[in-house]
Amino acid sequence: MSDRATIPFQQVVDALLNVTEAYPATKLYRLSNLNDDESRKLVEIWEQISVDRRRTLLSDLEEFAERDPLLFFETVGRIGLNDSDAQVRLHAIGLTGMEEDPKLIARFSTLLKNDPDADVRAAAASALGTFVYLGEIDELAPETFKKIEDLLLQTLRGQEPELVRRRALEAVSYSSRPEISDLIATAFSRDDENWQASAVFAMGRSANGRWSSDVSLMIDSENHRLRREAILAAGELDIQELRPVLFEIVEGEDEELREAAIWALSQIGGEGVGELLEELQASTEDEEELEFLEAALDNLYETETLDAFDLFGFEDDGDPADEVNGPSGEE
Repeated sequence: MSDRATIPFQQVVDALLNVTEAYPATKLYRLSNLNDDESRKLVEIWEQISVDRRRTLLSDLEEFAERDPLLFFETVGRIGLNDSDAQVRLHAIGLTGMEEDPKLIARFSTLLKNDPDADVRAAAASALGTFVYLGEIDELAPETFKKIEDLLLQTLRGQEPELVRRRALEAVSYSSRPEISDLIATAFSRDDENWQASAVFAMGRSANGRWSSDVSLMIDSENHRLRREAILAAGELDIQELRPVLFEIVEGEDEELREAAIWALSQIGGEGVGELLEELQASTEDEEELEFLEAALDNLYETETLDAFDLFGFEDDGDPADEVNGPSGEE
């Protein structure tokens, strides 16, 4: 990052257009926080970059952005949303999908309705979930909020491929509209692992205590995928009575379930959670695990701060949480 300002942007452009050599990883950082002139230049030469390089570039930027929250590649992502290649558009949604800029709503909606690639349509549906959440907490114009809800519900009830409809259910599940609960229940009742996983994921997003018993049941499921979704949903729904089960899972050997349980505990909080996370932090030398535990401790601090506000009757006027469903949902 310290070398960013010393790399002329023309060198970045030349490297992107040079198909005879791999794009230098050191120049990936230079694509963060582009200024207006740099953005215009990138737009001008974008389609001259080979398709394979555009695909690899956005995939690498997604990975970098996940590892370093101080890197902002959204400008590149927004350019990629209009790419002629489906894989590039898919990665572009990954780069922009957590942004809260209402200007993205129209593009995501268009991709959901018209993109020829089903995976892109599914990703666009997921990206609209951010705006359903913002609408639910009154951070989006009501008329815009309703249009997004209507589009997602129309998609869910339509003839789209299963993946697109499941993503629409997951995205709209932040909404408190009365029909949402019945749609989640219908998905959960299907004899289909994919729909059940999406339903449990949606339960967690719903903030509806109605689902506590179903989540509690699924947390003991023999199906690994459903169990993981239930663990994450337990944290989202703040199911206090599941704390002992979550502590047990953290002591287990399944790394994926352990990670989900750690995140869930950071959302629920309570006695012993901070001490557990600190002990885990002190006992590992794995860099990625240390970063994850640091994020969990930060999340626990936010949880306990909000609990303190609630305890004393204060209202929280802070920004929406950056991560509203832990370390990603199901595939």
